[in-house]
This record gives sequence, C-alpha cells and structure tokens, in this order.
Amino acid sequence: MTELIIIGTTAFSEIVCQSIEQDGLAKIIAFAVEKEFLKDSIFCNRPIVALEDLPKLYDMSNVLVLNTIGYAQMNDVRKRITTQCENLEYKQFTYISPRAKVDPKVSIGVGSIILPYVEIGANVLIGKGCILFYGACITHHIEIGD
Repeated sequence: MTELIIIGTTAFSEIVCQSIEQDGLAKIIAFAVEKEFLKDSIFCNRPIVALEDLPKLYDMSNVLVLNTIGYAQMNDVRKRITTQCENLEYKQFTYISPRAKVDPKVSIGVGSIILPYVEIGANVLIGKGCILFYGACITHHIEIGD
C-alpha cells in the first residue's frame, strides 16, 4: 500500500486523511508542516514532522506527499509548498476518491484532491494541486488551471 505524508494540520487535512483512509488508497504515516509552524508533535494520532526534515526521517523514494494546506491565502501558500516539494523532489500523491464520478476523458494534475461525490464530465482539464470539495460538479469542456 502507498505510504503517504499529508502536508498540513488543518481541519481540511483531517477531512482528507479520513477520506483517504475510508477509501483505503494509502497508509498515512505522518503529517508535515514547515519548521516555523511545528508546534505540536501529534495530529490525528500520527507524528507531525518538519517538511524540510522528511528525507532525514523517511525514504522519500517510497513515500508520497499530499499538500492539504490552504484556506487562508490558499493559492499563494499552496503554490509555494508545492514548489518546495518539487524542488526537494518529493513524489506527490493525487487523491481521487473512488466515490467521485470522473469521466475517463478527464485530465487531473498531480497533487490534486478530488473528494467523494464530486462529478467531473468529459473533456475537463484540472491543473496540478487543485481541490474539488464534496459534491462539486464540473460539467464538460472546462479547464481549471494550477
């Protein structure tokens, strides 16, 4: 089973963790935040570690990361963290709930989060790092950027 580290410790991080666990798509082994935000040691019964220290603590060739940071200043913060992960050569996880309805003619960028009960129609392009929350409906021939 895929081992996964979730970046972020927000309510949204908890929702994504629960959804991934329910879907059985990955084993969540830790949460990560930037060192300057590392205040607690446990979140959702898992360790919280510094994002910058992941290679010291885990074999990053076998672990994926998923960025769940983002309500305040969402786009800027998510982009900065995603770029940091790319620069550190962390492999990114793309979460598409099997409870979502996704047409086979959809392209979804790396690091995106598609929660349960989302519907995505044909010929849709979703950029990297996008979040589609419960019940969102994207019809057809639509492009959502990074």
